[in-house]
Amino acid sequence: MYWSMLSARRAGFVKAACLLMLVSGCHRGSVAQPAPLPVVQVSRPLIRQIQPSLILPGTVVASRSVDLVARVPGFLNSINFVDGADVSAGQLLFQIEPDTYRAQLAYDRLAFDNADRELKRQRQLLDTRATSELNVENAQTARDQADEKRELSAINLQYTRIEAPFAGRIGIHLVDAGNMVGASGPTKLATLDRIAPVYVDFTLNEQDAVRLGIFEKLSKGESAIPVSVAATESKQAATGVVCAVDNQMDSATGSIRLRAAFVNADHRLIPGMSVRVSLPSTSAYRAMLIPQSAVVTDQDGASVFIVSADKRIVRRSVTTADRYDSMIAISAGLTADDLVVTGAPGVAAGQKVQSRIVSAGATQ
Repeated sequence: MYWSMLSARRAGFVKAACLLMLVSGCHRGSVAQPAPLPVVQVSRPLIRQIQPSLILPGTVVASRSVDLVARVPGFLNSINFVDGADVSAGQLLFQIEPDTYRAQLAYDRLAFDNADRELKRQRQLLDTRATSELNVENAQTARDQADEKRELSAINLQYTRIEAPFAGRIGIHLVDAGNMVGASGPTKLATLDRIAPVYVDFTLNEQDAVRLGIFEKLSKGESAIPVSVAATESKQAATGVVCAVDNQMDSATGSIRLRAAFVNADHRLIPGMSVRVSLPSTSAYRAMLIPQSAVVTDQDGASVFIVSADKRIVRRSVTTADRYDSMIAISAGLTADDLVVTGAPGVAAGQKVQSRIVSAGATQ
């Protein structure tokens, strides 16, 4: 009995010792794994032929604009268009009550006919010396005055019809039908703009104007200075040509105003719209391009992060040149084989990383 219990205790100690050794061995065999290296997006510079451009703010201007006004007093009878619609040249837009003016024209026509008959009668009497030269002169004056009144009445009647002087886009009407207009002077009723073609006005500083030869090209009759524009938040560009340059520089800003013309057949450009004007600045050349977002600019100048052969982040100073869409040309500081960091916020020089190559300009 005693030996059985002793044997059982020894067996328990042996099992416990084995288990302890097994656990201890497991701890000695497990080694802490290093944290994975952060992954950064990199791309090699693009080598491409580019046409650099100056990007300037501009404003769309109607190629022709007119305020439609009531030039005679009267009640506004009707509005014959839809606000914001395209209208044709000669289309009736507003009608002022014409009855009074039509009656006045009829009266003045009758008065003219009477004055004309009296003049003829006086001339016949003069032939027989039955009247004086003074009476003939008075009759002539009365006839001329009646003719002027007749013409004025015809003009006033015509003014009751307010028609589109050219094809364009009509704005929102400013006076509702039924209201009196023109009582205390011309009353503005709406604005008509011609937007096909359309103009874009922008300014260019004196140095760039001289460098680009704008004055010489226009003075020689070169009307094919290309330009493109796009709305501030749009990538769709319209192409046109510079058609005019102002006749003097603005001495306060050292700039001059230019105007470009666009066909605008789709009416995408609207007067008053703010646009980005792209004006070719130099001849096309072969450039090394990287995404603009990859360039860091501070008090030391421009620089980029690259990944070295030993997988470490290196900060390298670069010299930037022209911008081209979302890219920027690098004139010094990079080679075509460099891996430029394009997507890794918070990286620091000397940090070891893993590289994931993407095409230049790609967004991930």
